[in-house]
Amino acid sequence: NYRIMYWLVKQLKVDYDFHFTMGAAVFPLWSASELATHMRQEHRNVWMGELLHAGHSVAGSPQQGVLQRKRLHTTAPFKFTTQLYRRLPNATHHGFDPDLPPNLANLSHLMVYKTNSGNQAVFSRSLVQLLVDSPSVRQLFAVAKYGCCCCLEERTWIGALGLISASFQREALTQSSVLQLWGGETEECQGSMGNAVLDVNVKLCYRIEDGTVKNWTVPVRVGDAKNKRSVYVSGEHIRTLLSEAKRQGVLFARKFHSHNLGSMDLLDWVRRELHG
Repeated sequence: NYRIMYWLVKQLKVDYDFHFTMGAAVFPLWSASELATHMRQEHRNVWMGELLHAGHSVAGSPQQGVLQRKRLHTTAPFKFTTQLYRRLPNATHHGFDPDLPPNLANLSHLMVYKTNSGNQAVFSRSLVQLLVDSPSVRQLFAVAKYGCCCCLEERTWIGALGLISASFQREALTQSSVLQLWGGETEECQGSMGNAVLDVNVKLCYRIEDGTVKNWTVPVRVGDAKNKRSVYVSGEHIRTLLSEAKRQGVLFARKFHSHNLGSMDLLDWVRRELHG
């Protein structure tokens, strides 16, 4: 997506208002005309949204150990092995490995946040211009492109925004671009980190990890002894949850799956009931 941004802005010089990086299985909670009006009225530069981890605020917990396990990149002119992975941060230098560009050496403090992936976000055209113009952002994506895709996608984009401006980073954390749930495989409310396929099914339980919403109006339950802060919702309340997400300003929801009849029925309901 960063390369696509570069092509559109630098090479093709396309003029547009917002850049959507929506991946597969995503569907809007707003009609096209509603969405255009809403985004103009919001006067925002970025929709991304903070994620929790098992109900805990990521930025509020020690991150050195977490980030140290996130593989940043692997590349060499002669071979690829797991030993060549660079990790963030280096235990002895408290930052990136010393052979990385100096302006990235202290990036770890910008990557203590966890958000929806930048591949499921919306950026204003002016912010895209700043991202592709920044040498530091280009270097960050260059070293991150070979790394752990999910764990770094949830941190690289928010880190890149911090390289541009702290205000952009704060803005990105406050409004979710997409409602994404986890689990949804059984009746048991367990800690699965699998992205859930949305379905109206009383026999399924989903975990909510959206850090931007303080109080859900839908019936939720708190987790078990292992995940005390996790918030779960039954599949029977998915329609209400989607309605609430739209009311909270969330733009999209995922995952919908064409091989799941319940998921397709839910998608039709969104188009029929939520699109104005």
